[in-house]
Amino acid sequence: MKLPRKDDPAGKLEASLPREKVLAILFENNIDIVHQDDGTVLLEKDEISIAQSLPPVILGDLVKYLARQFDIDITDFYFKTPEGLH
Repeated sequence: MKLPRKDDPAGKLEASLPREKVLAILFENNIDIVHQDDGTVLLEKDEISIAQSLPPVILGDLVKYLARQFDIDITDFYFKTPEGLH
């Protein structure tokens, strides 16, 4: 059994990803990305619209939420290398 990190007992950092990678995967899945003046990012596809503040490191819970909302395979975020990120 693997014990959680002492600075992250809930394990939320375990599945975290850099913002640039998450945005690149969303873009590759035809999600419209609009950066707002207040620092939030507006994500839109078809009739789904989400305004979200995206920190430099996005926790796994938010990655799962975005994958569910936009019907993206969660493994794309973790195992796919988007164009331009090598």
